[in-house]
Amino acid sequence: MFELAGREPANSTLLEGRFEQTVQILNEALDDFVEKSNDPGTLKDFNIALGTAQEKTLLLTGIGQLRATFIREEVSGTYHVYELFPRLHNEDASVTKISFGALISGEIQTDDVLGITTHETIDILSDNIWKQALSSMNAREVANFIRNSLATNDASGASLILEFGKNAVIEENLETRGARSISRLQETTSSTQNLLQGAVAPAVLKALRKTGRIGSEMAKNAGLKMAQSLRSLIKSSSYAIHSRGRNLQIGKPNLKNLFNSLKPSNLLAHRNQTKPHRSVLQDLKNAPGTAGEILISKFNTLPRKSKLLSVAIVVLIIVFIQSIIFLGYRRDIQAEKVAFDSYITNIEQLRNEAEASLIYNDEEKARSLLIEAQDKITKLPENSRSNRATKTRLLSELSGVIEGLQHEIAVTPTEIATLPTEIPAAFDNWLYVTDNMKAFSAYDNRVVGLEEGDKIFELKSGSLNELEATFPSTPVIDIKLFGTRMYTLAGETPQVYRLNKNGDGFGSGSAWITDGSHIAGARGLAIDGAVYVLFANEVQKYFTGTREDWQPYIDPPLENATKIWTHDETQGIYILEPAKRRVIVLDKPGKLVAQYVFPEESDLKDFAVDETGKKLSVRDGDKIKQIDLTHLK
Repeated sequence: MFELAGREPANSTLLEGRFEQTVQILNEALDDFVEKSNDPGTLKDFNIALGTAQEKTLLLTGIGQLRATFIREEVSGTYHVYELFPRLHNEDASVTKISFGALISGEIQTDDVLGITTHETIDILSDNIWKQALSSMNAREVANFIRNSLATNDASGASLILEFGKNAVIEENLETRGARSISRLQETTSSTQNLLQGAVAPAVLKALRKTGRIGSEMAKNAGLKMAQSLRSLIKSSSYAIHSRGRNLQIGKPNLKNLFNSLKPSNLLAHRNQTKPHRSVLQDLKNAPGTAGEILISKFNTLPRKSKLLSVAIVVLIIVFIQSIIFLGYRRDIQAEKVAFDSYITNIEQLRNEAEASLIYNDEEKARSLLIEAQDKITKLPENSRSNRATKTRLLSELSGVIEGLQHEIAVTPTEIATLPTEIPAAFDNWLYVTDNMKAFSAYDNRVVGLEEGDKIFELKSGSLNELEATFPSTPVIDIKLFGTRMYTLAGETPQVYRLNKNGDGFGSGSAWITDGSHIAGARGLAIDGAVYVLFANEVQKYFTGTREDWQPYIDPPLENATKIWTHDETQGIYILEPAKRRVIVLDKPGKLVAQYVFPEESDLKDFAVDETGKKLSVRDGDKIKQIDLTHLK
């Protein structure tokens, strides 16, 4: 039911966007606070849950180590329990403690219950009792139960219990010293009507300072340097106003600052005063007849009401300028958010289409969609904590779908034999084990092996008999039987050679690859009518001596494959990669069917396949081990 942000219905988008903006502002404020404190552990024990509910939508996030348990009764006596906050935690524990994590959103129903408390409270109650209390008691009863349990254990804590659809919200601060409730604080809030009472001059001063603070905060939120300039302007101008009976007077230096600050060149970056105050005053005294003196003189001759009106006009101009800048910034931010949300929606649509393709077993289309989505995610901006959290979430969700395409199967093999002292030996009438052989092949009940020194032996009745063979090129890397012929991978610049049968042995052969393909670095052969040439990081397919456009999908890609095997009567192509402890299974068109992943301590050297018996045997060190081929239906 609950999902990470970005998956909500369209009618909750505005609520969610506003909530995310609030969270971002709070996170930035926390970052500033921690940075100014010069102590990363300042908020070490800081825990808070922040959320909102509107109609059927719940939004929730938090800081620190809190427990948030959501209970829904599906049918009478049957409850679904959701633990929300574990999904908020970042890999970096220090970050989790000082900033709000990812946004949790979901749909709420009448009678749903949400309980939020500290982990210390859960340690005292136990996990089961906490869940039972939420599902069987009302909010007030749960709060009383928690209070009594903590009092019995001489402990303190805090909890928040919400019952949706009942207007029941119980917030219990269980600290021994107690605290005011929100309603009490609202009742004792002082009135602001006194601002309009009393002397006019103090009221104007207060309005000026308040306007300066508001304007500065607006500019600060807009990320502009104008904030400090305007704050200095308002401060210097307000200090220049003095109450002289029923008249207001403005001093020379501050009026000069006022008009200088309004110049376009100084509006966005107010100059710092480098001269002492007395020095500036002396300069003005020595410059009679300046525009500043004329303006001051004119101002001081104005009636009191005109002076107040002039000051009010200046203040309104300043606020108006800041408002225009701030509104322009907000429009830019809103447009940027709309574009970002649209981009995220497109990524999620690609992921959903990929999942739909998997339902219809169209893995190629699903893979293409996932690659496109992955490429889009890498291009997401990371200029805010919220954007970084969204990027991390999308990558996590995408990786789950990609893992489904890897078809990895973790196996625990069964040991069937330890290599005997007398070799060769046979097991199960199909598995043959020899020593000192660098290649091995079987076809139509005939088994041959390649020994160091490029000698060919045939296994008959438990003994090895050397065969005559004329190799067109050496050294021989691998051999494979097919029909009455033997194919070899040989030569310093490797080529595939086909040797014809000659008595019990094999006569002279000829080069089989005829299209000029170079196969330097080839490690092995497999044949089922076509010839498959194995390299450390790829497999090439040849038919009638010409390479085919065959590109199998293997994920993770091959890096150090050593063996390959197939047969004209089998369904799969099998590849051994000891470094990743896996045996990869492809179907003949090249689709990834399965990857059997062996335990970490495995030392895989070779393998043999019996698809009829659905068995895969491997040589693991000096042991012969076996697994079931579960991909075969």
